[in-house]
Amino acid sequence: RGYADSPGGGIRDPARHPDEFMASFIEQLESGVHFEPVHSSLTNEVRDVIRRDSEAKQAWDTYVQARGRNLRDPTRHADTLLQDFLDRFHQGEAFEEDPDWTQEVEELLRRDTTAQEAWDAHVDSQGDGDTDPSKHTSGFLRSFVVQYLERDKFDGPMPPTPPTGSRAGSPPPSGGEAEEDCKGGSLFNFSVRLTN
Repeated sequence: RGYADSPGGGIRDPARHPDEFMASFIEQLESGVHFEPVHSSLTNEVRDVIRRDSEAKQAWDTYVQARGRNLRDPTRHADTLLQDFLDRFHQGEAFEEDPDWTQEVEELLRRDTTAQEAWDAHVDSQGDGDTDPSKHTSGFLRSFVVQYLERDKFDGPMPPTPPTGSRAGSPPPSGGEAEEDCKGGSLFNFSVRLTN
């Protein structure tokens, strides 16, 4: 992880790196170099907050269950997601296991100007082109939120997130088939890469 995090720009898929990058990694690994994961200051801040405050820990657990692929380790998340959690937690927001995904998308579009471009691309490539969040299923909306918040960590299709409830459009349980939505596109096939 450390090599992919630092010189690799956080991209962990070996197929996405040039041959020279991979050859350098293998050469260094064989020579005994040990690569430590690079943790951002946001990772450390989230760790500190959830260690000090039981309410913060509960909020984090609920937040990542819905938006963070149920991964509780802050090092496994993009800075975008970590910052979103911290901002909302410090503003006193109460997180729900199964939020109103229409409201989540609308709020995200209001507070993050780059989200609109990603949303437009998402509905064009995976939906029917309708940019009104209320016209999409909760599963479609959730896939956008999760993938957008993790955009710094992943480039390409995201792994399915665990279901948070039984609302229509929620992702299937592990091992299930991906639900088809809108124009028959998979809910978890959002591959727009944004750069900050």
